Amino acid sequence: MHRTIMRSGLHTFYPSALNRIALDKHEKELHSGYVYERRSGLEPLSVEQADSQQSDSEEPGLDQPNSEHRGSNQLGMHLFDLHQLSFEDFCRRFHAEEACFDILYAAKWPDGYSCPRCQSNQASLIRTRRLPLYQCLNCHYQASLTTGTIMEGSRTPLNKWFRAVFLFACPNTPINAVKLAAAIEVTYKTAWLILHKLRFAMSQSNASELLGGIVRVNAAVYGRPYNPTIHRHKGEHPLLVGASINRQGEPLHIKIKQVQAEHLSCNSSSVLRSGTEYFIKRNVTVDADITVETKRYNLRGFQPLLRRCKEASNWINTIYHGIGPKHLQAYLDEFCFKLNHSLQQESAFHKLFQLFATTETITYAALTRSNSDGQYSLRNRQAA
Repeated sequence: MHRTIMRSGLHTFYPSALNRIALDKHEKELHSGYVYERRSGLEPLSVEQADSQQSDSEEPGLDQPNSEHRGSNQLGMHLFDLHQLSFEDFCRRFHAEEACFDILYAAKWPDGYSCPRCQSNQASLIRTRRLPLYQCLNCHYQASLTTGTIMEGSRTPLNKWFRAVFLFACPNTPINAVKLAAAIEVTYKTAWLILHKLRFAMSQSNASELLGGIVRVNAAVYGRPYNPTIHRHKGEHPLLVGASINRQGEPLHIKIKQVQAEHLSCNSSSVLRSGTEYFIKRNVTVDADITVETKRYNLRGFQPLLRRCKEASNWINTIYHGIGPKHLQAYLDEFCFKLNHSLQQESAFHKLFQLFATTETITYAALTRSNSDGQYSLRNRQAA
């Protein structure tokens, strides 16, 4: 693979997606201007290919890429390795922002660089910013590693974002904004915003996955039962919980959604037909075998779903000490995201990391201004 060095301070070569070859100290002092690297959409080089390429064309001023650096090319394997680390080891692995660049690049562009505007796979890399800046050679659009991700516009260092994802996805250490603020050393407001942006990514993923096959839907309630009657207390929040189940009646994939006031009978927790139709339209495939039970007190209700709703209520109350209706759906989506990965015996960290690198950001204003259906609305971007 051809590489050229131009002594005017402009450095152009063709490495693979993640095999960066840095200038040595002498070259960095000599060339203090822009440093450009030409990026292609080719598959990352293997260790043998990279060694062969370097030995064929040794050039002064270039460091040999080491095998540890090249090992991060395999994103799936790399994420699996990270999932096995303790939090202390994870912090040592990503001790600074520079240590996060390669894996974020691989998660954002798994097939190599692709321009967000014209989809060209050729770009120049500008290293004079805090984060690498990629300029498309076709349309000249400039995008950083965080452009088009949940972190776009954030002033919080990448390594702190990485730590937040690790802690948030860990099933054995439930975390809220107070604990996260202390763990990654940010303010409470920043921790709260980071967690809600991650929940937004989970909600986007949840919306794209529909229930199919044999589906059961049941009415439920979040909140303490203030009175055992059909009348709804303002502290009770009606829900619809649905699940794809197997032949043994075991849930395979679960969704829990708030029921909006327009889909409830007057002064009651009873869900109207319009409410179940709305839930099915947005969350269930058209060819599913659906059974719905909306009566609040009915022994024929699908008990495994009701137990999951009770688990969700206890989980929210234990970790977050209760949630009001404004943000309740985000926490329900978080619970379902983690539960579904547990049911499928998959790592929530793998999926969450990919979502956080590919989901467009949401502003604080949009987070605090939900739509009538409890879903987020995308507005202007805002820093975290």
